[in-house]
Amino acid sequence: SKVLRRNYKLKTREDQQNERVNILQYILQHEAIRYKQLAQDEITEINRLELLHDAIQDVEIGRIFVNTEGFKPKFSDENAQRFDRFDRLRRVPDAEMRKTVDLKGVRLRDTRRVRYTDYTVALFNDLVNEIRDEFVGNPSHGFNTYVSVHIRHGYISSQIRSQFDTHRLATRQAPDGEYQDNNFWMDRFSEIEKSKREVINKRMKVFSSQLDDLVEEVNSEWIRIKSDEYPSGMFDFDMNEDERTVLFVLAAQKSDHHSFVDFVIDYLWEKTEASLKKIRDRITGDLLSDALRLLHDLEHDVLEISPKVASTDFSAVIATCGNEVQADFRLFAEWFRRSSGPVLDSFNFDLVLDVATKTAKQFHPGKDFELERHVPQQSFEGSWFKPFVEIVVILFDNLLKNA
Repeated sequence: SKVLRRNYKLKTREDQQNERVNILQYILQHEAIRYKQLAQDEITEINRLELLHDAIQDVEIGRIFVNTEGFKPKFSDENAQRFDRFDRLRRVPDAEMRKTVDLKGVRLRDTRRVRYTDYTVALFNDLVNEIRDEFVGNPSHGFNTYVSVHIRHGYISSQIRSQFDTHRLATRQAPDGEYQDNNFWMDRFSEIEKSKREVINKRMKVFSSQLDDLVEEVNSEWIRIKSDEYPSGMFDFDMNEDERTVLFVLAAQKSDHHSFVDFVIDYLWEKTEASLKKIRDRITGDLLSDALRLLHDLEHDVLEISPKVASTDFSAVIATCGNEVQADFRLFAEWFRRSSGPVLDSFNFDLVLDVATKTAKQFHPGKDFELERHVPQQSFEGSWFKPFVEIVVILFDNLLKNA
């Protein structure tokens, strides 16, 4: 493996794996029998790891999904009838004939102003709003439900903190609200005076709290639907008057209810894609900069508390952690892409457990565990793979947090 990684002609992981398989296949064809079983076992293991790699990619990249086919039946005959009224009215050539008087009016400067509204526009807005509300908020199939389950539910904390936990730089909050002592680094700093170790320990608790503040900001402010309740939410599905005017004009090309619904959904996906890009840019920009700044400040402050820290591997660990945080945050940003559908055609439950175990161990690097497996060896359709993994990861996550 090391030789293959150093071969400049093999530029990607896929190139290296293919070359390994070619070598092993040559061994199968030309070498003595005693080597053939070893080669066959190695090929089997490569295939297993490749399947595991594809499965992890399926889970990690593109977590944004809306089951539009799931909520479309909700649009009742009443919705279709409203579209038919809209379709007939918009074909009336005289705008004056389409106007209705808003009898409430508005008083301005002691004069009575009567506001006229085109009923076709009102119908159009009602139709668009209903489709948007289902796209965003349907409790079983909508955007917010999938974001909550696939991203917000514990995943953000584990992803942002992963490398800091792996390198034992951060500790978790205890039930009493205090952060746990960093016993790992206190042991490593055993040559430092006790009073200074205590100050360092307090500083590392502050660092842990600052990380959780970042997690809370992302989870509670960024990854939300923009609304009065969440004004900082980065998913913005509001439509201003100019947008609605353009949609109204383009809707003239849609002659039936189904094509109109699909047209509005396509536009909502365009808005979603714009929000997703902003989030990806902010994760690899502001969020990454903030995390690296916290890491730099921690190193600076700890070294300032005691210069003896320089004789340990603390700074080297900080540097390694910083590099790996950058890779992790780039992967985190990739969550915010529209799901391209299942990578796997089918899977068995052993693969679910493999991926879920690897993910749980990444989220809880200090806790090792092995599974005793008794699972059915039946195959499942590929679209169920990601939901199965996420259910098992949540189960493992809760067990490890409370173990």
